[in-house]
Amino acid sequence: MFREITADAELEAMERHCLEHRGHYGLRMGYVLHNARRGRVPTARFYADLGDVTAGRFAAAAHGAGTTEPGSSPTSAASPKSGGESAACTMIIMVHPTADEDTIALDATTPEAARVLIHEHLTNFTLLGIAHPSNPQRPRRSITFSGFDDAHFTENIRQVFPQESGFVLKYHPCKMYSATNPALFAPELYLPKLQAGWTLGPLRAEDAPMVNQLWPYSSPGTLGFIADLITTYPSMCLFVDGTPACWCLTQNYGAMGMLHTKDEFKRQGLGKIVMMALSQHLHSKNHVPFLYVVHPNTASHGLFKSLNFPQEDRDQSWLLVHPPKDQ
Repeated sequence: MFREITADAELEAMERHCLEHRGHYGLRMGYVLHNARRGRVPTARFYADLGDVTAGRFAAAAHGAGTTEPGSSPTSAASPKSGGESAACTMIIMVHPTADEDTIALDATTPEAARVLIHEHLTNFTLLGIAHPSNPQRPRRSITFSGFDDAHFTENIRQVFPQESGFVLKYHPCKMYSATNPALFAPELYLPKLQAGWTLGPLRAEDAPMVNQLWPYSSPGTLGFIADLITTYPSMCLFVDGTPACWCLTQNYGAMGMLHTKDEFKRQGLGKIVMMALSQHLHSKNHVPFLYVVHPNTASHGLFKSLNFPQEDRDQSWLLVHPPKDQ
C-alpha cells in the first residue's frame, strides 16, 4: 500500500536498504533518510509501498528494474525476472520544500514512482499546496523534479503542464560521478599540496552571503537555502591567509555541489584539494562521495575525470517547472 511513512523503524529500514543498494537513487535517498531521522530535514516527507522493502527486494526495485511501458499502469508491479530476482516497483517519494518556500523538490526511487507521483498525486495535488492550471484558486509554486533518468519523465510532466497552460519547463541534464574507493582521495594525495597560509576547514555561517552571491543559480530566496546547507551539512573550504578561496558544499540529498574557486585563486589546483578533502570527510562519516555535473560545465567534467571519479553512463536530469509569470 502506498502511504506516508513516519515511523522511525520503517524509515530506518528504508535508509538501510537505500545505503545497501548504493546506486543513483540509493545514495540520494539514503542520505536524506539518514538526516531526516536525525531532525536535519524537518520538511521532508516520505511516501512508499513498503512491501518490497520489508521483503528485502528494495535494491532491485531502486535500481529501476521492472519499468512499465508508457500508458500502462504505474502502480502495478512487474512480473519477477528469471532466476527469482524481484522486479517489483517499490516507491519512495520525497516532498521537500526548500528554505525559501518558493520551490518544492520532489524525488522518487524509480521511473514507476515518478509516474505515480505525476499522474496520481501531482495531477490531483493531494500532496502539494500548488495549483493545477485548471484550478487557479489554489496558490502556484515552482517545482523541482530532481535527478531522474527516466526517458519518458519530461513527456509525463508535459501531460500535466501542457504548453498552453503557460507553465515553463527547464531541463538540465547532468552526469553523475561517485567514488567508493577511498584511495582516490587519501589525505596523502592532497595534504602535501597545501602551501604556506593555506588551511582546510568547513565554511562558516558568515560565509553564506558570499557563497550565494557567487553561485551561478543564485536568485531571491536562495540565501536562506545556502545558509541552511552550510550550518546543517558537511562543507569544505580552502582558506588562503584566512580568506575563503575555494569551497564545496553538500546538498540536502547528499551530493557534493556548488564547487567554486574565486577568480584570483584559479589555476592553482585548489579545486582538486577541496574535492578530495570533502570526499575524505564524507567517507569518514560512512557516506559515499558523489556529485552531479551539468553537461555544459566542461571544466568540472575535466576536474572529476582527472580525479578518476567513475562516471555513470546514463544522464540524471533536473526538471524545473515554473508557473506563468503573470500569476
